[in-house]
Amino acid sequence: MTRRWAFLAGAAIACLLVSQTYAWWLSFPLGLVALFYFSIERRAWTGKRYNWFALGVSVLLLWFGLYGIFRVRPAQRLWNQTGTYTAVALDYPGETSWGSQLDVALQTTSGAKVRTRIYTSLDCAEVKPGDTLELTATIISPQKAYADAPTYYTSRGIFAVSSKVTELTVTPNEKIPLRFLPQVAAKVMQVRVKELYSGDAGGVLMALLTGEQDELSDSIGDQLSRTGLRHLVAVSGLHVSLLIGGLLLLPGDRRLKSLLAVPVLLFFCLLTGAGPSVVRATVMGLSALLAPFFRRDSDGPWSLGLALLLLLFCNPFSINSVGLQLSFTAVTGIFLVTQRLNRWMLERGPMPTGKIGKGAKRWVCGCVSVTAGATVLTLPISIYYFETLPLVAPLANLLVLWSVALLFGGGLLTLGVSFLSLPLARLLALPVKALFAYFFGVVDLLSRLPYSSLTSHTASYCVWLVAVYAVVLLLALHPKWRKWAGQCCVGLLVLLAVLIGFNRFSLTAGGLTVQVLDVGQGQSVLFLSQQEAVAVDCGGDDAGNVLADALGDVGESGLELLMLTHFDSDHIDGVEQLLERVTVEAIAVPDIEDDSGHWAEVEALVEEYQVELMKVTEDTTVSFGSAEIEIFAPVTQDEDDNNSGLSALVWDESFEVLITGDMDSETELLLAEEKNLSAVDVLVVGHHGSRYSTGETFLSIVQPETAIISVGANNSYGHPTQETLDRLAAAGCTVYRTDLQGNVTVSASTTGGEED
Repeated sequence: MTRRWAFLAGAAIACLLVSQTYAWWLSFPLGLVALFYFSIERRAWTGKRYNWFALGVSVLLLWFGLYGIFRVRPAQRLWNQTGTYTAVALDYPGETSWGSQLDVALQTTSGAKVRTRIYTSLDCAEVKPGDTLELTATIISPQKAYADAPTYYTSRGIFAVSSKVTELTVTPNEKIPLRFLPQVAAKVMQVRVKELYSGDAGGVLMALLTGEQDELSDSIGDQLSRTGLRHLVAVSGLHVSLLIGGLLLLPGDRRLKSLLAVPVLLFFCLLTGAGPSVVRATVMGLSALLAPFFRRDSDGPWSLGLALLLLLFCNPFSINSVGLQLSFTAVTGIFLVTQRLNRWMLERGPMPTGKIGKGAKRWVCGCVSVTAGATVLTLPISIYYFETLPLVAPLANLLVLWSVALLFGGGLLTLGVSFLSLPLARLLALPVKALFAYFFGVVDLLSRLPYSSLTSHTASYCVWLVAVYAVVLLLALHPKWRKWAGQCCVGLLVLLAVLIGFNRFSLTAGGLTVQVLDVGQGQSVLFLSQQEAVAVDCGGDDAGNVLADALGDVGESGLELLMLTHFDSDHIDGVEQLLERVTVEAIAVPDIEDDSGHWAEVEALVEEYQVELMKVTEDTTVSFGSAEIEIFAPVTQDEDDNNSGLSALVWDESFEVLITGDMDSETELLLAEEKNLSAVDVLVVGHHGSRYSTGETFLSIVQPETAIISVGANNSYGHPTQETLDRLAAAGCTVYRTDLQGNVTVSASTTGGEED
């Protein structure tokens, strides 16, 4: 067993390191070196895990090189080339915000087939798997298409991308090839689910049964993530075990049912997209089903390793898949922790009398131990990728895990009946819909609890997490300490409560604090004073959730005021997300014409969520806590709404912050002169650091000690420009940027910004 795990560890680490680049050719010399090391040490270290680790490294490196020759190299030859290509559709098209996306097998002149993702606004709604396409397109690398995370594509086996498809001709295939049968079946099921279940219920059920998560609304997806329940709608071991359990409950010989389950399980894996989590669950399920036929016991850890090897041999780049990392670490944690923890919990405290009492304790202990086991290794990965610590996850899993099993079974039953009688299926769907009401109600309630989830932006919470893992390691390595496990848990909970209280007190109980949030190429600024909050703008990457999370970190559930400087999307496109999560008492907007239609969107949201609307035509002051925000009415009626928007000065007794929105330097100077502005402590730099804002004369008037630029990394506008940075440096400002430092926090008690 030790050799197996050493081999697997070497294979996984080799793939993880090499797959970060496209230098697949380096794998050959590195693999040969590792193989040479194995050969010379084989006799001396035959039983040593180090030798088998080297063998795993060499085998996967050599395979990685071969994979690069046959899969990556043909795609690289297409990069930055424009031409006319023949391709075969591999699936049905999916919807995007501005058109469609479609995966195709692109035929190259050398005869190789390159899996390519195309994005197009051309009509391809009727495309089916197996259809032949003639397209004129420019092909680019995944890194150029998705600079922040190119592994999004490569982990899916996609090594070429095109968003510039100028011509597209579709030749329908009269008969869909048999290899595309799983995609066709998934499409039929998705259509029928929509007929039976509407809204969020349909989206969740579609994810449970077919693996399609595009129909999940953003609000439900966010709530599931914040409560630690997102794994329930990712097809994995839970769904495979439910499917196997349902088949084995059918009448008949168990061996025959086990054999019948094998093709059903394989088809379900393909139908749901054969993602890493479902492949892992399928391999482990097949191992459990077939082991008795070979008179062997099912070996869970080894079947887990076998699944990993299968995925790496199919695509070595899949090691970068977040789903793969979470799925395999979750199951590993269950193997290492769950059984021991469950036994320890059952032995603690009195066992209730009666079957119901005993069963209830076993069920609670089982749910808690499985959740803890799955979380112990996945939590660091989740925090790294999603920057969220869902404190309510154990309770959430305890309350809704059982309902997911019933939803899966009920949804599958009604779906099957619908092909016989649609009216009968709709009748049977009524109790399933009632169960969905419970599911959504619990998720919504838990996601709104104070401190239901925390973000990793706060250093003290990260320190607490390190303390948790230190205690876990201590208990694992020193059995004599396990008798103090209960006291350790209580101590960690007390420490967390103290840190939460300290963080809230430091940000809200004292003077004014400003947080310029990292929302990419947009702007959102939060002000806190004595447990009251206001915000200026809410636009950018996931801005509504970022602002709501910042409020949640200090236990706030609403805003006294949200001021929108103007109606550009990078200042307002997170408003709907924000209103879905927190209460906003009033929204202040400029009374200007808006040709983009964004004002109409804001107006509709104000009516839907019954928020007070303030159209600012003259300077207005609003108090919150011990601070005040003075909203300056537009100082010009320029046709450019950047210049005719709102600006604000926020202050308390000893601290002032100025926000000018996207005004140009001339309008900023006019603002400073008309409003008699003087030196301020903090300037939120105008227009994300554009060269046209933050002029020298304006800086000489407001004399900011600290300048904060809200800007996205590698943005296409070139913000902030060097001219602006030079002017800020000449003015003696300490400059912070959200693209470099993330969230930036400054308060009256600090002399500079605090990076999150």
